[in-house]
Amino acid sequence: MIKNIVFDVGGVFVIWEPRVIFSRYFATPQAVEDFMKDIDFETVNDKGDRGFNISEQLKGLIIKFPQYKEVLQAYDRDWLDAITNDVEGSYDMAMQLKRNGYKVYILSNWEAEKFRIINKQKKFLENFDGYIISGDIGIVKPDLRIYKALLDKYNLSAQECLFFDDKPANVEAAKEAGFSGLIFTTSAQAKKDLKALDIKI
Repeated sequence: MIKNIVFDVGGVFVIWEPRVIFSRYFATPQAVEDFMKDIDFETVNDKGDRGFNISEQLKGLIIKFPQYKEVLQAYDRDWLDAITNDVEGSYDMAMQLKRNGYKVYILSNWEAEKFRIINKQKKFLENFDGYIISGDIGIVKPDLRIYKALLDKYNLSAQECLFFDDKPANVEAAKEAGFSGLIFTTSAQAKKDLKALDIKI
């Protein structure tokens, strides 16, 4: 019996697109891609998810790439601008599940400091029953240890947890950890999936 609904954040509640910030400083989309490749942005972001402070990483990149100082400083300063939109209906759905008696949790890959910036606006941590943010513990999805960390922190049974994520690999890992799992596409589809599992929504 499902008692707990666990949600990813990026792609489920909010849309994160750093190119929105970078595009202010480059004339073409290709120039943005070249910049991201030059600084190995994917690794920077991954290290942030694993507990390495993004602001400190950017300071190091400014030393290495002084020609990019302005855009790197802007990314740190204006980081919240990369949260371009809310995913329609998903937050309301989570709160409805909570009103219907389910516990709702967050399990998400984010750099800890930047997630706190999101939270100041979105109030996730205040309105959910608990959370694990990868940057706080240095473990990222789909590592099975992050799912166990949530279970241990809140004394949950995996068999009573359903996990939503927009990335199939993370859902498969949750299933391997004993959770039920669903790939999130839209809140409308999620509601259909929940009803199919006899979850009150």
